[in-house]
Amino acid sequence: MSRPLIDRLGDPVRRHLMTSLFYAPSLGALALAGGWVPVAAATGMFTALAAYAYLRIKIEIDDVQKLQDSQPRHIATEHRRSAPLKVQRMCKRLCRDLGIEKPVRVYLYPAAYPAAFATADNEIGFSRKFYAMLNRGELEWVIAHELSHIAKGDTKVNYAMLQVSNYMERVAAAIGGGAAMQAMGHTGFDALGAGALTALFAVTSARRYVDGYSSRSMERRRDYEATQKTAKPFDAISAIAKVEMLQESHKMTLSERWRHVHPIGMARVNNIITAYYDGLRRGIIAWPAPEPAA
Repeated sequence: MSRPLIDRLGDPVRRHLMTSLFYAPSLGALALAGGWVPVAAATGMFTALAAYAYLRIKIEIDDVQKLQDSQPRHIATEHRRSAPLKVQRMCKRLCRDLGIEKPVRVYLYPAAYPAAFATADNEIGFSRKFYAMLNRGELEWVIAHELSHIAKGDTKVNYAMLQVSNYMERVAAAIGGGAAMQAMGHTGFDALGAGALTALFAVTSARRYVDGYSSRSMERRRDYEATQKTAKPFDAISAIAKVEMLQESHKMTLSERWRHVHPIGMARVNNIITAYYDGLRRGIIAWPAPEPAA
């Protein structure tokens, strides 16, 4: 299957492309209202504000990190325990298959949710409840999915820059809304304020849906990769069914489904089936041996 271009791009590139969609209308509105001089001024202001916000957020994050590092290790990882040795061996084997050189450890946590996750410290966590629900094939697929996140750098999120990006989109929306109103001949403060607030609301609302789509697209690719790595589509489908059972996703509203960070229901199942048959066609997955005639 030929996947869309947006899915072929690296995740950082995709994120920046999507973010830029929210800056472009504001700068375009400024150009329409007053030419390129205000555009240059706005760009400089965006850069200055971004630098200031980044430094403030980075200082806060560094302070939190220092506080965490000063705590005894058993407090930072309270109640978690290492997964059984057979699980660690399974993870080590999958690491070799995915080209991950740094050691990855698997831990079990007492919380019921999230069911499974990967961290920036090259660790994989399972809730004990979810772990107890999985058979060997399902466990292998979930570990392969989380390792795909680690291998592609999904866990190395720059939280400071992410917050700056969100902040700057709101500033750009407000400026763009005001400039658009000015370009249409509305020079009063009330009209400019209404335009800016309207643009701000529209951008922040739209971004939640774009973020949800971006995350679902990334998760879809990780499902795809994990399925081709393990060649166990039925175990994959069974594992995600158990995840959804824990999440009670059938109670989600339509709006919540649009913002959900993972594919839901048949969309996820169809992607897994597609990944399996793509793997067979490409020779990545060996065709199953025919059953002997009766």
